[in-house]
Amino acid sequence: MNPPAASDEAPARAGQWRGMMPAAYWLRSYKPQWFRSDLAAGVTLAAYVLPAALGDASLANLPPQAGLYACLFGGLVFWLLCSSRHTCISVTSAISLLIGSSLGSMAGGDPARFGAMAACTALLTGAIAFLAWSARAGSVVNFVSETVLIGFKAGVALQLASTQLPKLFGVTGGHGNFWECMVVFFRHVGETNPVSLTLGCAALGVLILGKKLLPNKPVALLVVIGGIAAASIVDFGAQGVKLLGEVLRGLRTSLSSAAFRVPGATRI
Repeated sequence: MNPPAASDEAPARAGQWRGMMPAAYWLRSYKPQWFRSDLAAGVTLAAYVLPAALGDASLANLPPQAGLYACLFGGLVFWLLCSSRHTCISVTSAISLLIGSSLGSMAGGDPARFGAMAACTALLTGAIAFLAWSARAGSVVNFVSETVLIGFKAGVALQLASTQLPKLFGVTGGHGNFWECMVVFFRHVGETNPVSLTLGCAALGVLILGKKLLPNKPVALLVVIGGIAAASIVDFGAQGVKLLGEVLRGLRTSLSSAAFRVPGATRI
């Protein structure tokens, strides 16, 4: 048998690389007249994603810019590797909550150490996901029962409520599992800040009404913009309302680089 010609190996190798990056196929047939519609879709998606990114960063006990970076770089990388042009990727409340609850006790109250461990967790998760993709292990999810998923979602919802209720009422929140957080919440519920509670309930009311009266509209972004405008007029901080504060500008590499400098960050 004659060995395959070099001219046959080159196209096969190129096809394997294109298979790893599906965008190489559809980018060749991309038409310039599509750009305007794609730009409008990107702006619309950003209007939905950015408020969620700020909230999910808070769930993970990370600074708000961490959520923005996750949306930005996750989308920039994922579009090259995703086989569907209609798929969008962003942070999720479940993953953010798991990061915040699982790493909180391990960081020992050190924000720098916590950020480094969170960055290291992201890198390890990406490496594990890449190995699973290489082994074609995606079919494993078919063996996860719906009962397990319902239980997971219910647990996430309860843990989410236990961490966010103190913020809504403007009281001190606890750390640990659901029961520990709820015990601390009920212990301090008598210290409720009426201004925080009023603002939170008003925002929730707008979100609920907006979902019913203005479907498929970026109501969450309007709530964020309205909150920023109200905070610029009224000094809510003087009334005991905890504000987000200034979001750092520019790209920061301290978290990812610190993941390799903080002792124990790679042993999570």
